[in-house]
Amino acid sequence: MDNSSCSASYKLVENNELGRHWVADRDIPAGVVIFREKALIQGPLLREEDYKNSIIICFGCNRKLNKKITKRCSKCWYPVCGVECEKLECHAEYECPIFSKKSPWLSIDLCVAEYESICILRGFLYNSKQPSRQKRCNELMILQSEQTLPISTVDLSFGQYRCNLGRKQFGLMDKIGSSSEWMKIFKIIKLNAFSTYGEHTDYSSQYIFFKGSFFAHSCLANCEYSISPETSEFQIFTSVHITKGTPLTVNYISGQKRFGFMATMERNQLIRARGFICSCARCQDPEECGSNFSTLRCTNCKEATLVPVKEEEQLVWKCRNDGCSVFMDWFDVDKMMINVEEMCHLKETTKEKMECIEQASKTLMHRNFSTIVTLKFQLWEELRDKEPWQICGQDWNYYVRLTEELMDAYDYICPGLSEMRVNLLKVYCESVLERELEDMLDDTVFCTLENRTVIINLMDKLDKYWTEILQYQSLSIDLPVHLKQNCVDTISNKISHIAGYRIAIESVE
Repeated sequence: MDNSSCSASYKLVENNELGRHWVADRDIPAGVVIFREKALIQGPLLREEDYKNSIIICFGCNRKLNKKITKRCSKCWYPVCGVECEKLECHAEYECPIFSKKSPWLSIDLCVAEYESICILRGFLYNSKQPSRQKRCNELMILQSEQTLPISTVDLSFGQYRCNLGRKQFGLMDKIGSSSEWMKIFKIIKLNAFSTYGEHTDYSSQYIFFKGSFFAHSCLANCEYSISPETSEFQIFTSVHITKGTPLTVNYISGQKRFGFMATMERNQLIRARGFICSCARCQDPEECGSNFSTLRCTNCKEATLVPVKEEEQLVWKCRNDGCSVFMDWFDVDKMMINVEEMCHLKETTKEKMECIEQASKTLMHRNFSTIVTLKFQLWEELRDKEPWQICGQDWNYYVRLTEELMDAYDYICPGLSEMRVNLLKVYCESVLERELEDMLDDTVFCTLENRTVIINLMDKLDKYWTEILQYQSLSIDLPVHLKQNCVDTISNKISHIAGYRIAIESVE
């Protein structure tokens, strides 16, 4: 790869462990944009849950649509939002001329596999029409051949099915590319695709970003990425301070699945599915860099813990005390997790659920064990979704405590300017700190140094956290420009108001 156009802050290197990957070419502070690039390949992504809910995807902008009321392209009869999406280059210049020869026989009720084959077709058409893209796809094929693990036979068979389905369903057999050429694109997508979907976005897309494909994975990533569904652009920035020579990493796993413990279905197999074996610091340490997300309590030794170790490719939990014979295999741990979850879900009140979680964390699991964190998160969501006036008394104390404990857990797994941590930080500021500050400003006569000190400390916290949130929001590109600006303006106003209140309080004698 030609590195001449790369920023001075990073460079491409190669080793046996990570293959080709980016490393920092100088010390980089948190919050620095590494680069921004347009998608090499992009297309609609339909997920099983959306398909079951009668959702289809626009072939222009990749926005989610209701199957019963959607519009169609006037030429090829595929789903689009309207005329503007029908004319977008990604659709109008590529598959539309091919599909228009087959309309109107084509059913709008496309299945998940057919949507997947659309992205493969686009990748092939992009390469055919733009030689520069072909060169970059060839480089990604080399990268794919360097992966630690081969793509599984099941995934290869399913990929072949998708390719054949697309070629047959769209009347392209022996017309556009061979089966092997389609499979090359499938492999690139399988191993390197980024996606935007979920309850917080109206879009459902998958993308291949050329430079983005060379980021190594780490369960303790030092970079965060953001994707603009409107422009199909990818922006990556540092979430923590990075020293020169350190690999630039992202986390291939999203959301709460990051709390799954090592070598389980929740984390290690997700990494293996991308063709890699993770060897980051968290995966190499039985205590996961002090987070203890996999640590259990020993039932025999006081204050001792069980940590996971590999024995003959099997995972077992052993006591850290020499001479103690207590151990548990994966099936024992799985059964324990299920029992704790069921016990907690049977409880009705917040108090009962908290007591159940506390009992499990004292006798069975470390307080940061993944099951405990997940149960805390679920209870926290229940409280968060209530009206403010419904959270009072002991429930309010539990809510504050859960929020702060989750903040501690997030600082281990997604530190710094990461989306998960910033989203929780925003809720913490709005629903906890601002409420506490408002109560104190309403009730306090500023006649004692102690009262003023407490209020100023609250303001310092709010100022610090809102400044972090503002920094992240300024770096993220997943919102439309006008909405992003509204968020930035709102947060900036909050910071200004805090500064004004502080001056007023400090001036009180």
